Amino acid sequence: MRLHRLSITAFGPFAGTVDIDFDEISSAGLFLIRGATGAGKTSILDAICFALYADVPGARPSGRSLRSDHAPRDVVPEVTVEFTASGRRFRVTRSPEFLRPKKRGDGETKSPARVVLHEQVGGTWVGKDNRHDDVAAVLREVLGMGLEQFSKVVLLPQGDFAAFLRATPEARREVLERLFDVSSYAAVEQWLASERRRTADELAGHQQALATDLARLADAVADAPVEALADLPDWRELEPHQVGEQCPRLQAVLEAHAAQALAALDAATTSATTATTRLQEAEQVIALQERARTAATRLAELDAGAPLHQQARDALAAAARAAAVGGELRALERADSTLRSAAAAAEQSAVALAPFGLDDRGLDGVAAWTDRLVGQEDGLAEAVRLERAVAERARRRDGLEAKAAAAEASAATLAGTDAGLELACTEAEHRLGEARTAAAALDGRSARLRDTEHLLRVRLDHEEGAAARVGLAEHVSLARTREQERREHLLDLREARLANMAGELAEHLSSGEPCPVCGSGEHPSPAVRTVEVTADDIAVAEAAWTAAQQQHAALERELVAADTATAARLELLGSPPPSVETLREAVTVARSEVEQTGRLAEQVSSLEEGLSAARAERASLASRVEALRAEAVGARATLDELERARTEELETLRSLLETHTRLCPCAAPTAAPGGDEGREPEAAVALAAHRRTMLAAQRHVDALRVLDAATESRQAASDAAATSLAAHGFTDPGEARAAALSADETTRLQRLCDDYVRARTEAQAVLADPAVQAAAEVEPPDVDSLRGIAVQAQGDLLQAKDAETLARRTLAAVTRLAADLVRQCEELGPLAERHALVRDLADTFAGTGGNNALRMRLSAFVLAARLEKVAELANERLAVMGDGRYRLQHSDDLAARGARSGLGLRVQDLWTGQTRDTSTLSGGEAFMASLALALGLADAVREESGGFDLQTLFVDEGFGTLDDESLEQVMGVLDGLREGGRAVGVVSHVAELRTRIPCQVTVHKTESGSTVRVSTAAGSETAA
Repeated sequence: MRLHRLSITAFGPFAGTVDIDFDEISSAGLFLIRGATGAGKTSILDAICFALYADVPGARPSGRSLRSDHAPRDVVPEVTVEFTASGRRFRVTRSPEFLRPKKRGDGETKSPARVVLHEQVGGTWVGKDNRHDDVAAVLREVLGMGLEQFSKVVLLPQGDFAAFLRATPEARREVLERLFDVSSYAAVEQWLASERRRTADELAGHQQALATDLARLADAVADAPVEALADLPDWRELEPHQVGEQCPRLQAVLEAHAAQALAALDAATTSATTATTRLQEAEQVIALQERARTAATRLAELDAGAPLHQQARDALAAAARAAAVGGELRALERADSTLRSAAAAAEQSAVALAPFGLDDRGLDGVAAWTDRLVGQEDGLAEAVRLERAVAERARRRDGLEAKAAAAEASAATLAGTDAGLELACTEAEHRLGEARTAAAALDGRSARLRDTEHLLRVRLDHEEGAAARVGLAEHVSLARTREQERREHLLDLREARLANMAGELAEHLSSGEPCPVCGSGEHPSPAVRTVEVTADDIAVAEAAWTAAQQQHAALERELVAADTATAARLELLGSPPPSVETLREAVTVARSEVEQTGRLAEQVSSLEEGLSAARAERASLASRVEALRAEAVGARATLDELERARTEELETLRSLLETHTRLCPCAAPTAAPGGDEGREPEAAVALAAHRRTMLAAQRHVDALRVLDAATESRQAASDAAATSLAAHGFTDPGEARAAALSADETTRLQRLCDDYVRARTEAQAVLADPAVQAAAEVEPPDVDSLRGIAVQAQGDLLQAKDAETLARRTLAAVTRLAADLVRQCEELGPLAERHALVRDLADTFAGTGGNNALRMRLSAFVLAARLEKVAELANERLAVMGDGRYRLQHSDDLAARGARSGLGLRVQDLWTGQTRDTSTLSGGEAFMASLALALGLADAVREESGGFDLQTLFVDEGFGTLDDESLEQVMGVLDGLREGGRAVGVVSHVAELRTRIPCQVTVHKTESGSTVRVSTAAGSETAA
């Protein structure tokens, strides 16, 4: 796999967008990723892992926490990686799940994770998929490894491999299992462990089933006669192989016992049947004699109640005749009720017509008057239509009047507005001229402002320089005084030194010795030393005087320079120089003129646009005034036409209403049509009154017709009722109503008659039965004695049945259990042998059996071979980096205290020939060993993954522990990794690597987030 480009946005410490062109920085084969601690070097590797696998390696956070806290809340975190793998070029863009501000309202909403995969086909990017699981499947296929392998094979984290170097065999096994596929061997371990549990469960199940069946067999024979089982052993104490020998003997004993129980049951059944038959015959005779006595008594009672039975039959017959005339009587009652209702309705409808002045003209007169009213309704409807048309024309007249007045008023208003616009155009033209003049003068006034400001600055500098010169002159004077004082002090010290030298010589004079100055041997007045002044004091004073001279000379030079600058400024300002206040006022005036001129100049375009707009508006206003005037003239003409049509419609309306008033005076309108607005329309009022009158007349006609029909129906019902009463023997309706019975009473009397007849028939039938007559002629039998004999026989039968059922059930249970017991005893032996074999194999492959001295699992044994290969590959690099001193060795030595073995690593010192633990290596040695181990492991995993070619590798940290010579050797190994066009990225902050690796990716951390700069071998440097 080769990386081409990486783009990071709002991810980790990067607030903005970072683009890294790996094709450019890896052109030399080796590049450096550097930066301060915490800047985000490792975050670049995390971004690559996240884009490829939707996660980051190790314990670093994933998911929503990957979003940069420095980025604005509305920026979407996103990582894009472009790479080539398996001969195909891909681009994957992935965003984690994060919280973003809601588009409406306050708060946040969750934005889901997303991914998009593209593939370059024929120079064009083609979208492959955007489903997470499908993209993961494609990437796993083309990359050939998961995140765990990628983070160990491509990123080479040295801290992890340093821990791997010193880890325990068990911890080392966990790491190797994640990198090498030993799932098939682990599956064998799991299958054996599962098979061990299954065979153990199966063996325990058979043993439990055998014990359960033995217990059931013991329970089954527990109720058998003791004398029959006296020679048989206790089944709970038998061994499995003894069960088959005892089962036939037990079956034979139980078969003989069952035959005896069956013979006893047959004898008891015969005795019980005979006793029961004799008892049933005696009980039947007693029952027949009791039926005869009961029937004779019941027949005597029925003969005494015969008169009451006859009365009930007569009442039922009369009620039947009354029911036959009930229909005619009910019809007569309904006709009377209908006649009363019709008379009342006719009276009410006549009262409703009284206000309309209609006399009692009878049915034909009222019907004729109603027909005339119906014929007049269409005329009133036409009057209502005309009245509405008149009202609508009045409304249109008012609207047109208002429209004409509004148009005339608007035209007058617009005419006044046009005068104002004309004045505005004149003013705009004047202002535009001023603005154009100001624009032409702006450059000159700006130049004058700059000159005046420069003079003001010079004048202010002149005042500051004058004040500074006063202070500088004082410093020069002080320096001159200080120089003179130190010169005088030096001269004083020199004189004191010369004076003191005589005293020093005098102190060394001795009587008789010549004076070193005058040569005399006598010393009458030797000099005395006063103040002690040494050569060092003289040297210090000379140095102080020299420093004072230099300071004085420097201040003199500064004073001369200040005077020169003052003369130059005075020459520029003129004599006398203007005051600061004058210059400031001049600057203020010039700045005001420039600002005013600038504002006017800026208004040129807007004033030109405004003038054009005002002229266009004047033209538009003129058109609108003409249109409004034409509209007012049209409205006035329409008003005249509407008024003429309204007058004609009012004449027609008055004619129609007068016709209606002649036919129905009581419903005439109270005012002339087309009256004041706001009142109810007169024609509509007249139409409503006409319809009410017409409805009342129609109701009265209908009521008179219903009354005539009800009178005829009542007479017919009366005639039919008289005929039916005479036919059924009744003189009047009252007699028929008195003979009628309710439904409940009729049912009760009919039930009494039926019960009487049925009871008499049943009693006579019992007394006529031959069996009853025969039983009445014999003596009653002794039932109690016969019942005692039958009960004793039934008890003996039940005991015989229980004994036979128990014997049969015991024989069946023993027969069924014996077959299962024999089969289970035959299967138990092979099961125990298979379980012992599987258990030994599973324990051996799991590393817990006694046959596995190293306590190695099968998968660990396979991993040991992989580790041995890794050590061989690592030693190829370690020999170069460590001057051939060290070799890594795979060790399968037995671990202490029963711990698992087989995955040990030791280091061999070829200089001493000693082999020692990896923890004894120094920091630099451990780094080289772990780097070699990481590279060897990467090569081994690549071979394991099918030989996927890794064109881009990263080595993360650890170089700070190396000395110069070791660093040189390690860099040589890394240079060797570039063979075949491979690119190697070194992640480190070691300063030495900056000069050795020209291609660099530098990460800078700031308060607002980290940034990246890329430096190439050509010396160019760009922001990523």
